[in-house]
Amino acid sequence: MNVALIGSRRKRSGIGQYIARYFHQNGASVTAILGTTEKSASSAAAALEHFGIAATPYTDFTVMAEDTVFDTVVIASPAATQHEYLIKSL
Repeated sequence: MNVALIGSRRKRSGIGQYIARYFHQNGASVTAILGTTEKSASSAAAALEHFGIAATPYTDFTVMAEDTVFDTVVIASPAATQHEYLIKSL
């Protein structure tokens, strides 16, 4: 199973990093990370390397969806953005 993760950076108390690690430990491939800026997306992807996860960072959902094959999307972004990403994921 290929997973795209939205919101994996731990700026405050985010759990995206832990969700990515759970999927990875259970045989899924976290292939893409979506962040709001190049810096945040790259930082989140770099933090996941510690767990053996090599995910490509993105800042645009549409580009991520066109460039990456994924079976599921994990939305771990702030609550105010979740509805938008849910609709885009569908």
